[in-house]
Amino acid sequence: MNREEAIKQFNAEQQQRLQEYRILFQKNLEKKLPVFIERFLFVFKELRIRLPENQEVTYIYFSILRCDILNRDYRVLVECMGKEWFQDPNTVSLYMTMDFLFEGIDELWDDLLEAVRPYMGKIIQYDIYNMICDMVMECGGYIAEIIRTVSWNIEENNDFCQIKKALAWSLLWGEYRGDTVIICHADYEKKTRRDWDTLFTQLERKPAVMANGYWYQAGLESCSCSDKNFSYTTFHECILENMNFCNSNLYGARFINCTIRDCQFHKADLRMAKFIDCSWENVTFEQADTTYSVFSKKGIPVEEFSEEQWEYMLLAE
Repeated sequence: MNREEAIKQFNAEQQQRLQEYRILFQKNLEKKLPVFIERFLFVFKELRIRLPENQEVTYIYFSILRCDILNRDYRVLVECMGKEWFQDPNTVSLYMTMDFLFEGIDELWDDLLEAVRPYMGKIIQYDIYNMICDMVMECGGYIAEIIRTVSWNIEENNDFCQIKKALAWSLLWGEYRGDTVIICHADYEKKTRRDWDTLFTQLERKPAVMANGYWYQAGLESCSCSDKNFSYTTFHECILENMNFCNSNLYGARFINCTIRDCQFHKADLRMAKFIDCSWENVTFEQADTTYSVFSKKGIPVEEFSEEQWEYMLLAE
C-alpha cells in the first residue's frame, strides 16, 4: 500500500467518527447560539471604539486561520479594512474566540492520532492536522449560515450604525485569504435597468451572477426571471413591475420598502426571504415555498397565500 492508498483508506475508516463530531458540533452550536450571537455583535462595539472617527470601512472580514488551528486555538481574526482591502495600511484587527463551540475537537484530534498508528510511515501528523482543518472549516460554514441570518438586521445595531461605512460595504466570513462567503452587504449607489441588463445577459455563462446582488432604487419592469438564481439578493426601495420570478431561487432574498406590481412568484423558492414594508398590487405566490419567510403585517396580500403557506410564514410588525 502506497501513501495515497493509505490516506484514502484511513479517511474511509474515519468517516463515522467524523460524522459523530459533525453532529456534536451542530448540537453544541444550537445550544450555545445565544452566547455566540452576543460575542458576534460585541465585535462591532469593539470596532467602533478602536476605529478612528473618520475612517471609512468597506470590508469587515471574519477569517479562520490555519496557523491558529495548529496550536489548537479556535478563534476568528476580524479585520476592518477600507477600499484598499488587504493592502489597507490602517486595518483595525481583533480576535473573536470560538473555543466554546469546538468542544470535543481536541478529543477527535487525539483519536485520529491514535488511529493512524498502523499507518505510520505512510500517514504523518500533518495529514491529521489537515483533516482537523477541513473539519473546522466545514463547521465554519455552519456558523456562516447562522451569522447570515443574524446579520439581516445588522444595520439596526447601534454599534454597527456608528461605524462609518462606504456606500458599498461587505461583511465576509471564511478562511484567511482563502474561500470566503459574503455574509451581508449593501450598496447604496442607485442602480439602473442598464446595470440589471448587463448582469442578466451573463446568466447563461454564469448562473450565479445575480446571486448576492444589491439593487438600490432600481426601476425594473417586464423581465422574465424564471428559473434563475437570485439567492440572498436584496431589492431595496425598488419598483418591480411585471417581473416573472416563477420557479426562481429567491432563498434568503430581501425586498425592503419596494413597490411590487403585477409580479409572479409561482413555485418560487422563497424560504428565509424577507418582504419588509413593501406595497403590493396584483401579485401571485401560488405554490411558492414560503417556509420561514418574513412579511410585514401592513399591506400583506393575505388572499394570495394558501393555508399551507401561512403555516410556516412569519409576520413582522
